[in-house]
Amino acid sequence: EAGVLELEAIVNSIRRSRKIIFVITQNLLKDPLCKRFKVHHAVQQAIEQNLDSIILIFLEEIPDYKLNHALCLRRGMFKSHCILNWPVQKERVNAFHHKLKVALGSRNSA
Repeated sequence: EAGVLELEAIVNSIRRSRKIIFVITQNLLKDPLCKRFKVHHAVQQAIEQNLDSIILIFLEEIPDYKLNHALCLRRGMFKSHCILNWPVQKERVNAFHHKLKVALGSRNSA
């Protein structure tokens, strides 16, 4: 939205979103705005509305301790169908797309 502060626009977008997707990379782990603001607001919304609305897509192998240290997230916080790994093998891309559709189509629930 024109004229809206960037941080306010992020919060508004998170509130209006049915699903929130974080593409997890080493660079994302280094982004202080992501940890202190984006992830925090997304998790707060998920907690307040009792939704499983966050989807994590890992483009790289990220150990849980790094994910927790950088973003205060753990894989155990999310339902298994909401955690996806980008496939190394090109022939697995279609299966990845199917899993993503399942995650996007899942109903937000407790």
